[in-house]
Amino acid sequence: MFGHGRLAGTGYLSILPVDQGIKHSAGASFAPNPMYFDPENILRLAIEGGCNAVATTFGALGMVSRKYAHKILFIVKINHNELLTFPDKHDQILFGTVREAWNLGAVAVGATVYFGSEESGRQLVEIARAFEEAHSLGMATISPPITPSICVATRWSTAIWAGRG
Repeated sequence: MFGHGRLAGTGYLSILPVDQGIKHSAGASFAPNPMYFDPENILRLAIEGGCNAVATTFGALGMVSRKYAHKILFIVKINHNELLTFPDKHDQILFGTVREAWNLGAVAVGATVYFGSEESGRQLVEIARAFEEAHSLGMATISPPITPSICVATRWSTAIWAGRG
């Protein structure tokens, strides 16, 4: 990732993160700019901005991967909060596999674990297994550490781990 985009070779990364659709309503983010409901426009924005990579969902990347995999690096978010229950349980559910992300051309996968939630133990085990598979495929892994009490108050405090598992 450090060798792509306008910041290539500087030691810095510029990643366009667009995590919409499951956890967050796309309407909340894209209503002022409806053209970004189209995943292709998100990829174009990342390319025009000189980003090193774009991080988004299986659905968004799946729709455009054949056209853009050779133009910008993909990071696939493999889990999302399941918001079809009330009250919200802060439970992250896997929405795809590392192998599917790899088949889309992704160079990395990302996942969220809600540390301290009732389901955090299961989430940690699932994501550790997924990240082990990603590392065996030569992919980087990204995990933003989030605690339920501050999920809404803070956006991302991202740590990146890359290498072989």
